[in-house]
Amino acid sequence: MIAVEYRARIEVPDLPLAREVDHERLFRALLRDHSDLGPVMTWTDDGDATLVVLSLDENDRDSAVEKMIDAVRESLRASSLGSLSPTLADVEMVDGPAASAA
Repeated sequence: MIAVEYRARIEVPDLPLAREVDHERLFRALLRDHSDLGPVMTWTDDGDATLVVLSLDENDRDSAVEKMIDAVRESLRASSLGSLSPTLADVEMVDGPAASAA
């Protein structure tokens, strides 16, 4: 099988924009432990939740999603935010070299 790049937006519902210190800890943990997933953090339009954007080359969509959600869970635990639960907001297949047949 050919690996495809998947990009997921994973929501952390109980981590609002106003909790800057928590965002910094979470982002540092993501960069330290999962920099290969290219973490980017943003917020929902209303600022009530954090969105973590990750991407991963994988053969199977479900496997990619599971790995990316697990990475957010691990980073939440590593940043003392383990009581928060990430949920999948959106996932897409990314066009580009990883999606092309060799």
